[in-house]
Amino acid sequence: MYGLFYLFGAASFFAVFLITLLSPGYRRVAFWTALACAPAGAIGELWLIPGYWSPEYLVPLVSHPFRFGLEDLIITSAFAGICAAVFEYCARQRGFTGVPPMSARTFLAMEGYGLIGCIIMVFCIMFFNLTTIHSLFLSISIVLFILVRSCIARALVMIPLAVTIAFCYMAYMIFSVSLVFPGVITMFWNLPGTWGVLLFGVPAEELVWAFLTAMYCGMIYRIAATTPFPFGRRFWMGIRSNAGGLKPAVIRENAPMTKSVRSLFETAGEQ
Repeated sequence: MYGLFYLFGAASFFAVFLITLLSPGYRRVAFWTALACAPAGAIGELWLIPGYWSPEYLVPLVSHPFRFGLEDLIITSAFAGICAAVFEYCARQRGFTGVPPMSARTFLAMEGYGLIGCIIMVFCIMFFNLTTIHSLFLSISIVLFILVRSCIARALVMIPLAVTIAFCYMAYMIFSVSLVFPGVITMFWNLPGTWGVLLFGVPAEELVWAFLTAMYCGMIYRIAATTPFPFGRRFWMGIRSNAGGLKPAVIRENAPMTKSVRSLFETAGEQ
């Protein structure tokens, strides 16, 4: 019975993700964000099992030297795609311009941000002796700081959305562990390795994970497509410009903007 828990969750999120693919205006962002973030589902389990949790897989893909299953790839990619589609919908309602088509540069930038997060997580585990889940939270937070360096307006749009998505995720988790799979938390989660705070039976870390992941996945496509990748010359020019009170050097989004939206971008430090 408990083996169905993860597959049930993956199928539920994938069903919602398929709905986003039915919308021509958002399917590109949802699809490419899901594809770019899918490897994180497998890579994350390299550290999270068994320190944070130890799920059962009905469709295991790798069992040595670490293990992950098809469920990891499905739920991670689906959740990422949903967050991206929701952010794009709300961003356009606020007057933001459409994002450019996918390019090799954009996709590599999306993967590059993920690589930065992996390096930070390994560093935290090896040198600061943090738990795996805390290292994950810190790595996502640092990458988010890099992402929104000159995109504060986008972050302001995403924060309330991420909060909403996180609470929706928690509502699903509470429903699952209370009514469908009672007792699964004690079976799968390493509770002594958590904060010890349970929200209606669900570890509080799940809420934090959902919020940070929603923030990251929601904005990653737009930021990767329209701003310079960090550590390059244009990135540091933007940092210096911000320090001097000038507009950062970023790649312009070509579609025209209304006066109110342009003032929002300028107020937030966007060019």
